[in-house]
Amino acid sequence: MKELIFFKFQGIGNDFVVIDEIDKNYGLTSEEIKSICDRHFGIGADGLILAQASFGADFKMVFFNPDGTQAQMCGNGIRCLAKYLFDHGRTDNSRFVIETQAGFRMITLDLRDGKAVSAKVDMGRPNFMAKIIPAKVELEEFINIPIKVEGRELPATSLSLGNPHCVIFVDDLKNFPIADIGGKIENLPIFPERVNVEFAQVLSRNEIELKVWERGAGLTLACGTGACATVAAGVKNGLCERSVKINLPGGSLDVQWAESEKIYLAGSAKEVFSGKISL
Repeated sequence: MKELIFFKFQGIGNDFVVIDEIDKNYGLTSEEIKSICDRHFGIGADGLILAQASFGADFKMVFFNPDGTQAQMCGNGIRCLAKYLFDHGRTDNSRFVIETQAGFRMITLDLRDGKAVSAKVDMGRPNFMAKIIPAKVELEEFINIPIKVEGRELPATSLSLGNPHCVIFVDDLKNFPIADIGGKIENLPIFPERVNVEFAQVLSRNEIELKVWERGAGLTLACGTGACATVAAGVKNGLCERSVKINLPGGSLDVQWAESEKIYLAGSAKEVFSGKISL
């Protein structure tokens, strides 16, 4: 029987299982990862993170969706991993680099009483090129293109932040049928690798209300890359400024799209519990 030590973290309600593989590889299968993330038969999580050694950065993050599929990047997840690495003595630096499938990401921790309480992440540059997302559309960039789903025509802006996103701005987020439409957009044929779907309502030029249907996870309390994608899409469509407070069901994140074209994400991270699990 395979037994492993795990740590449970959450970043404004987006929860993750963190497993340290820096010194030991557990060789987890996709079915085992799916079982660990199951909220009835496992630990329960929106995703699973493997902390590994890196040859080009300080550490490496390997991220899995709760359905056992691998994803390139997770903004809330990388903040939780950064807190784990510092709080559990894997590094004594408050600034370090984590390798992801989407590239290297610089992390800056906010420390209080010797613990990391929040993190700011360099999320890289958004890419609206259809072939990069990827999205099967005729135009070079996927900006404000109508998509049809459930008898509705919705203006969508799609982009990549290492993982694919489709941002839809709505007038009344509270009454929008996200549960009915989110999964259908995720699996539209124009998105061959599926897509994370952001439903956003602009409250002001510097504040947006957001709900996210995550690829492989469904409706979650928060999504860091989704928050960043929403700001980038909002700027491209003239709806918001480059520095925006994003309100999600689990809490708020601060996103800044700098003039350098890099997006920075800042928010809290918290350890919930740890233990052992037998598979």
